[in-house]
Amino acid sequence: MRLILYLKFLSIIVLINSCSINKESLQLELIKNITPPNGILISENIYCDQTEVSNFEWFCFMNWTEEKFGLESQEYLNTCPDKDVWKRADSCNLSMDQYYLTNPAYRDYPVIGISQNQANNFSKWRSDRVFEYMLIDAGIIKEDTSIIFTVQKFFTNQIERLNSDIEIIYYPEFRLPNIIERKNILKYTDSIDNNYSLKYKPKNIKLIRSDILNPCREFPTRICYNYKSAKKVLNLYNIRGNVSEWAYEENITYGGSWNNSYYEIIQSDIIEIEKQNIYTGFRNICEYKKWNE
Repeated sequence: MRLILYLKFLSIIVLINSCSINKESLQLELIKNITPPNGILISENIYCDQTEVSNFEWFCFMNWTEEKFGLESQEYLNTCPDKDVWKRADSCNLSMDQYYLTNPAYRDYPVIGISQNQANNFSKWRSDRVFEYMLIDAGIIKEDTSIIFTVQKFFTNQIERLNSDIEIIYYPEFRLPNIIERKNILKYTDSIDNNYSLKYKPKNIKLIRSDILNPCREFPTRICYNYKSAKKVLNLYNIRGNVSEWAYEENITYGGSWNNSYYEIIQSDIIEIEKQNIYTGFRNICEYKKWNE
């Protein structure tokens, strides 16, 4: 899938630079055909992650930061989730602080215990990494582990190019969704669990995870998405009721979580939160943007 994405990117760049028409408008129209990893098109040039960001994806972020800056660096420490969220929530979940993030059994579960600022930092890091891989696979830059690639460095000519004749105008920007984008997200039906749909009331309210009376269960959150068993349907998953998701707006989350009742989730999609906890994660949206700084 990633190879196909980058081959598309390379063919687009070659086509653009061989045409005499407006390169800027052509590049934007063609690049919008490249779907970002895990993305679903929800509106014009706006893609949304199918799933919440998982523990595995966050662990990749931590490992990359450790390799670049060191285990004792402030940069690495800033990526570490707050394990004390389990202790502050309920004593019966104390053991979760030791293995929820790192145990392979939870690799595909949503990352929690992170602040809104940490989610923003991940989004910036993801933009840099995806754009870097696109450029490497397209043969525009070489892979160089001795430097730290960023979008800004590329567009300010701090990254050596293999072909300076190829002009790049747009880049993928990952970020947290704003309220307008959230409204578009809500138009997509969750094919795993329709219980939180506004169209009908579930027949058995006790089947909804947030209304299970016993909070001390082995898997308080639900897996982001089981790709092995699920049908190939282009939907967004767990947009309500699994973990609440950080928004672009400060101290705002969407969708409620397993910690909220069905009625709380249906009554309001927006919940204010001041700090990280055991029931808040996030997902990204992606937009191809023109570099103009």
